[in-house]
Amino acid sequence: MTRVATVVAREWDALLSDRLFRLLAVGFPLIALALFTALFRQGSPEDLPVAVCDLDRSTLSRSVVRMVDASSSMAVVQVDDPEAGHRAILSGRAYGLLILAEGMEREVVAGRAPVSRFYINNQIMLPAGVIKRAMLKVFTGASTGVKLRVNLAKGMPEARARERLSGIHVASRVLYNPNLDYRWYLYAAICPFLMKIFIMSATVWSVGREMKSETVPVWLQASEGRLHAALVGKLAPQTLWFTLVCWAMLAFFFGAMELPRPQRVVTLMGGTALFVAACQAAALFLVAFTGGLAKAVSMMSLYAGSAFVFAGVTFPAAAMPLPARVWHATLPLTHMVRLINEQALKGLAFEGSVGTLLAFVAIGLACGVPAWARLCQRLWAAGQAPGGLS
Repeated sequence: MTRVATVVAREWDALLSDRLFRLLAVGFPLIALALFTALFRQGSPEDLPVAVCDLDRSTLSRSVVRMVDASSSMAVVQVDDPEAGHRAILSGRAYGLLILAEGMEREVVAGRAPVSRFYINNQIMLPAGVIKRAMLKVFTGASTGVKLRVNLAKGMPEARARERLSGIHVASRVLYNPNLDYRWYLYAAICPFLMKIFIMSATVWSVGREMKSETVPVWLQASEGRLHAALVGKLAPQTLWFTLVCWAMLAFFFGAMELPRPQRVVTLMGGTALFVAACQAAALFLVAFTGGLAKAVSMMSLYAGSAFVFAGVTFPAAAMPLPARVWHATLPLTHMVRLINEQALKGLAFEGSVGTLLAFVAIGLACGVPAWARLCQRLWAAGQAPGGLS
């Protein structure tokens, strides 16, 4: 324990003296958590600008415009003609364009179905999806009212007219995220993604810089030549620190971001510690087998940076080709997002998350065991080089 404590003290000195290490281990994680907490504080996008061109200028069309503007997701930008609406989309002043055709109210009174056109910029899929969903609600409500008025105008009894509106009723229920809250969807995935980057970056830097700077002999002197003590003393403080940071992240989730609190917090906290260890093991694997700090950083950027794409957050894993699903399974982020969903949103018992917890263990062992053995070989070789341990 004395040898490990000596290495830990040396790591503390390195943290205080190395500005980049301080940023990777402390500054960037805390800043990122604060930034994204403020960014997603609202929960879902509101007042997204939508250009509206009312060519009919009737009581009905003005009612539709008011319904669009009353939606919390949309804000009306009035334009005089369709060309002005197209320019608003191209310039980024609006995400969509609604054109209410001339004669719309006259067509409704005559019992015909008028056609209104809605154009949306689907390049930015998140606001496009929000606007499409909100616009569908607006026109579903407007169409229901119009159909009821037409049926009543034809002399149909009100009860019969309302029956004609119902059609096939689908009793749909939104599970686990009923409010369609983006804090529960994106924020709960982005923060672990950022933590993975910082954990792996700090691990790669702290080990790789020893080899690049040829300070391995000094490192081993602190552990009196004990290879395992040297590695434990270097990694354990980071494991503890990042576990605490990730627990603080969970506190943000269930406090400021109002995610449902899991009944078994211990399962989620334990899984978070395994997530940190799995990220460190993956980083050690890159340092051990790439041969240098620069290559390790490059490979770490590829592995950690691609995690959000392949974790199944923005694209469903079930629809991925086999190679992508294999890559998906090797990412600690995949299983961290799943664990949060299982414990916080679905409220599963411990048994329901055993597979996810074992996935962390599998990644940690598959990467950590060979990496540990390889690093011990490299540290021993560096310690035996001229100028090494005496």
